[in-house]
Amino acid sequence: MGKHDRQCGACGAVLPEGAQFCPECGAKDARSCPSCGADLPPKARFCPQCGVRQADQASEQPAPGLLAHGLTHDGERRQLTVMFCDVVGSTRLSTEIDPEDLREVLRAFQTEAATVIEAAGGLVARYMGDGILAYFGYPTALEDAPRRAALAGLEILRRIDGLNHGELRAYDVSLALRIGLHTGIVVIGQMGSGRTREEHSIVGETPNIAAFVESCAPPNTVVVSAVTAGLIKPGFRMKSLGMQCGKGLETPIELFHILGQDAAAERQRFAPSSSVIGRDRELETLRAAWKRTCETGQMSIVTLTGEPGIGKSGLTAQFLRDADIPRQRLVRLHGVHEERDQVVAGVLAAVLDLLEEELPDDRPVVLARLLVLQAELEHALHPGG
Repeated sequence: MGKHDRQCGACGAVLPEGAQFCPECGAKDARSCPSCGADLPPKARFCPQCGVRQADQASEQPAPGLLAHGLTHDGERRQLTVMFCDVVGSTRLSTEIDPEDLREVLRAFQTEAATVIEAAGGLVARYMGDGILAYFGYPTALEDAPRRAALAGLEILRRIDGLNHGELRAYDVSLALRIGLHTGIVVIGQMGSGRTREEHSIVGETPNIAAFVESCAPPNTVVVSAVTAGLIKPGFRMKSLGMQCGKGLETPIELFHILGQDAAAERQRFAPSSSVIGRDRELETLRAAWKRTCETGQMSIVTLTGEPGIGKSGLTAQFLRDADIPRQRLVRLHGVHEERDQVVAGVLAAVLDLLEEELPDDRPVVLARLLVLQAELEHALHPGG
């Protein structure tokens, strides 16, 4: 390339003489006047041929490289649950351990948190030194995004507690986290330009409120706004932290500390109570299979398939009500998206549920062995985890 050859500002390709658009990526040459097409000297504020102010013209054009990737300045309006996750006392921590050790500690935290967020269907939008910004409900819209975010927050705390009792002991540190969640409308899209451009930046009051919620959270807690709390009830046990005032907030907002899942309410999610209409043939198939099993003692397997929301859970619930199966003979398992990497969790949860009322006197020993079994199975399925 000659010293006077012009380069595309988006992809770096050499531009032919007189070209106004890059032949490689299609981006408009940033060194050409968008009004008359004349070549512009470096840092020119006005076109030497037509006199048009370049700053005014540039503000009307997409940033370099947007055309090449089929992107524009237009954002997308979405409802998201935004998570802020931050290390408590990171400034103090930076004065107590070597920078290289601090980097390894923060990387361990970020790796664990990102793994949980992505497994729950969330998107890690930005790593902010000792913190993480994540979205639930983008790029794929999720009707239970707030619930997924709450479960992810609790799981992150559990994982970090494991790190504190595991590999972080080598650094003689113990991390504490604050996690805040808020749900609301945002506009999401590309912001900035050049190498500092952010592909998934959000605008609106939602991230500001989420950051405020996180700042109010006591160490090692997941705290949510009243909006998010209303969306995840009744599946979680929560404690009100009262009305909180913050800089920039027009009115105080009530915050809630998530204490954990409500197991009874969670089971109720998978037990529809409404009657099934128009499924007589399917119900008869299930009844016939159950009758055959009762009469012959042979196992019957029936598979129900269909689009989400078509009524599979309702049909199953109706069959169970009709069959009147004794509680001791019924084991119900279900799978959900955010637990897809814990394939044995449902089985062990069902075993624990069955034993809850019928465990022998050595109940603690049985429970301890089941927990060890769960850990061994998960390690076998995910040896690198």
